[in-house]
Amino acid sequence: MATRTSRPRVEPREPIRMPALWVAVTATVLIGVPLYLPEGTIDPIVLGVPLWLLVCVVAAVALSAILCVACLRWWSLAEPAEAAAEFEEDAR
Repeated sequence: MATRTSRPRVEPREPIRMPALWVAVTATVLIGVPLYLPEGTIDPIVLGVPLWLLVCVVAAVALSAILCVACLRWWSLAEPAEAAAEFEEDAR
């Protein structure tokens, strides 16, 4: 006689409730806005563009990556019934 395992309790995951995500997003936005440089700063020039421009571009790419990971990996859109059915299929 086969024993039946109980269904796991599937909690919907919401990345908005993750403090680390908010810290990462806030830090990335603050780094991306060059308010920490004196007004009119152009030097140093790196690869033909001001350093602050490279910092802004890197921060924008980092922000996009953080939000993509949050949406694609940490956010579960599956309904609990769908997730339980998937668990049962995996158990077979």
